[in-house]
Amino acid sequence: HGHVLHRAACVEVRGDTLFPQLRGIDTAVGLQYMMNKPTVYEQVLKHFHARFKGAVHDIRFAILRGEREKARRQTHSLRGLASSIGARALSAAAQDLETALAESGRPDSGILEAFEESLSEVLEGLSEQFLIE
Repeated sequence: HGHVLHRAACVEVRGDTLFPQLRGIDTAVGLQYMMNKPTVYEQVLKHFHARFKGAVHDIRFAILRGEREKARRQTHSLRGLASSIGARALSAAAQDLETALAESGRPDSGILEAFEESLSEVLEGLSEQFLIE
């Protein structure tokens, strides 16, 4: 199945294949992690979207219920995958949230909001590009 490229901006992969630029994601970095295999990268991006589209709600709920370790583990998983897809700002925001959860269990609203904004940007970009809900 082919890519739906409705943006002009693309990243070149090995000189012949084009991969769309995505909001909040350095696709050149992500492609390097995926050994320059666009099909694999696209699958990983779609998996990221499916796995983490409810993450903000899940993490907020875990924090409210005092399940600090659960919230920290979810944030840790997201941080690792965000890094591997090239979502550097999201990975950094997740790192800040993970640290705050480990230290106090109740991150301040600024840290949580920065994380949520960064995650929303990435998820919305993936939704638009790959036409996924």
